[in-house]
Amino acid sequence: MKKTAFLLFIGIYQHYAFGQSDKNISKHNIPYEVSSYIDKKYPGHSSVSYYRETGTDSSYYEATFKYQKDIFSLSFDSAGVCMETEIEIPFESLSLSIKQSIEQKLKQDFQTYKIKKTEEVRSQDLFLYELEVKGKQHDTEYYEYYFDQNGRFVRVELIQLKIISSFF
Repeated sequence: MKKTAFLLFIGIYQHYAFGQSDKNISKHNIPYEVSSYIDKKYPGHSSVSYYRETGTDSSYYEATFKYQKDIFSLSFDSAGVCMETEIEIPFESLSLSIKQSIEQKLKQDFQTYKIKKTEEVRSQDLFLYELEVKGKQHDTEYYEYYFDQNGRFVRVELIQLKIISSFF
């Protein structure tokens, strides 16, 4: 029983702590252009989860769905214009030279690490690989690493975990 409760807690914690979205919203609360864009560009997609993302000085919509066995996450501005497309891919699918370049950087930065998720990110004429990494230097923390299409390091960001004030 304790093990089941602990696993349930961890699952719920990860959902809330690592989720980047502030609020799940219904299709009726997004600009029509968002759902229209997805329906036209990705016919036969799975059901879509919509979110309203808010930052310190901006907000936007995010739509997540599955299309042809891939997981997509699209970001839209308040007018419904697609700003960014993220496609989840297996790290193993990267070319050997790109994987080696990424692994070299991660070995340089961490005592130990684990790549939790790899995505291709496309925004207008920009293409990046985004990796969610659990890394240990002194403490274990989560990071987003960005590399260009050739595997060159671009930047890293610490993932800020959200505090769950009233979990139970």
